[in-house]
This record gives sequence, structure tokens and C-alpha cells, in this order.
Amino acid sequence: MNTDSETIKTACKDILQKNSKNRRHQIKKKYFDTVAANKVSIKSPVPDLTDGEWQALVEMWSTPRHKVCLCFV
Repeated sequence: MNTDSETIKTACKDILQKNSKNRRHQIKKKYFDTVAANKVSIKSPVPDLTDGEWQALVEMWSTPRHKVCLCFV
């Protein structure tokens, strides 16, 4: 297998992006969606996220765009 192939690189990139998005979704569902807005931790409750990464995610999830459920779209 030629690991320098653009097809292989694109496939790997897609897999990593999907995994990252799925992980963020799982974290949001467990530690953000089920917690009242005033009770959301300012420290990362997830061992593999730094406090800065957690705060960036909380800030992103707090925007109106991310509060809309896209479940039925």
C-alpha cells in the first residue's frame, strides 16, 4: 500500500475528522447537554482534554447555532 497516495491521505483525514466529531458529540451529550447552563464546569471533566480545550468547546456549544437540535433536519 502506498501511504503517500493522495487517496490514502484523504481517507485517513476523513476518518480522523469523523472520529474527532463523534468524540466531541459524545462529550457534549454527557457533560454539557445534561447539565444546567450555570452548572457547566469551567475545568475539563474529560482527562484527554485540557482546560483550555474544554473552555473553547463550552464557548462554541453555548452559541445559538449549536443549541439548535439538528436531529430532524
